[in-house]
Amino acid sequence: MMNNSFFVIFILAHLIGDFVLQTDKIAKEKASSIKGVFVHSLIVILVQMLFLSVFGIKGIISGLISGSIHFFIDSIKLYISKNIFLKNKQTLYFLFDQAIHIAIILFLTLTFGKELGENYKEHIGYLKYAVSIITLTYASTVASKILIFDLDLVPKDKGFFMKDERILDAIVAILIWIIIGFIKWKLLIIALILVLFSLYLALGKKLYKYYNKVYFIKYIVYLIVSLILKF
Repeated sequence: MMNNSFFVIFILAHLIGDFVLQTDKIAKEKASSIKGVFVHSLIVILVQMLFLSVFGIKGIISGLISGSIHFFIDSIKLYISKNIFLKNKQTLYFLFDQAIHIAIILFLTLTFGKELGENYKEHIGYLKYAVSIITLTYASTVASKILIFDLDLVPKDKGFFMKDERILDAIVAILIWIIIGFIKWKLLIIALILVLFSLYLALGKKLYKYYNKVYFIKYIVYLIVSLILKF
């Protein structure tokens, strides 16, 4: 039987190390040099070891193994990043990359975490909320913008996110998640989802002047992620 506490805390540590603590500077260095990959991976290792230390030496070892593999994966990514066959396929690579990380975390949970006690079992609901919020505000906003770039819908000579764009998208993504996860009446859910999209579209066009399809695609991404997190 899987240790749910171990798995959720592991995922939370991964999200914090891989997204929350990855600044724009680190992201740029990671995409251009092995030094950047090392710094990013070291942060991931330390965060995972720290969070999993509540499970003792097996937790610390799991964090070290996962973080070390993270370095190996990102090093390969750096090596092939300029490959012409990867042009406009960064979304697929992003999803594949995260799938590998999660698979490794699952494997380590089923091996190292299997016989450990269910620490923080009574707090598992709050930990899942933390995972959901970070996934929505960081992972999904990054994934949606990568997809937009892959589809050539926004100029690539500008920054990854425009001013306050990520904040707006994070708020919208969380609101979608709240609507889907905490409201029981289906008609009300549909109505609120449509109203929220209208507001998002109007505000987004005023601030950033993207094509309408940009907001639609990003909104669909946040909707899909929210539905996945609901289960």
